[in-house]
Amino acid sequence: MKALKGATPITARPGSLLPDADLAAHREEAEKSCGRAIDEAEFSAYLMYPKIFTEFVALQRKYGPVSVLPTPVFYGMKIGDEVTLEIERGKMLVVQLTAVGEAREDGQVEIFFELNGQPCVIIAPDRAAAASVKTRPNAESGNSAHIVAPIPGAVSTINVVKDHHVVRSTRRNDRRAARRVRYASRSTDQSIEPTQKRDA
Repeated sequence: MKALKGATPITARPGSLLPDADLAAHREEAEKSCGRAIDEAEFSAYLMYPKIFTEFVALQRKYGPVSVLPTPVFYGMKIGDEVTLEIERGKMLVVQLTAVGEAREDGQVEIFFELNGQPCVIIAPDRAAAASVKTRPNAESGNSAHIVAPIPGAVSTINVVKDHHVVRSTRRNDRRAARRVRYASRSTDQSIEPTQKRDA
């Protein structure tokens, strides 16, 4: 009674007290948030932990089958550590961390390791420096409102300022703009031509 603080104890199976759920709608929502079809085990995980499961699927999409990593390796290896990973039935990878470089200005570090005896290097964000490095927001995977740039680039000029009226580009507007440019160029040519003759 002290633990319940006066509440009525539950004597039935807790799951039996839950309201009925539309499993078809939940599955559609789960597959939309994950961006792929999911099996029954994954669907059960989504029903119990929707936010955590969605984040895990996004992590897998970015880094691959992270579920094969032992927990200590998942949170980071130490220099000299070696681990054997079975990524498929009968397919093993032996990974040994050999060195970690210094953090660069952009918060990235070079990580040196051996993969099945072959030296490799990758660039990864430094967790310690991530908080102090300014990063630009990236497009969210699965967000149709975000447009992903196919190649990295920089904004050279911005031709509008606050409160400017911007017209959506259409073929009709483009033709009008082209006519204005041609008319302006003809007017300029006509005004310059007599001067050029006199100079000649």
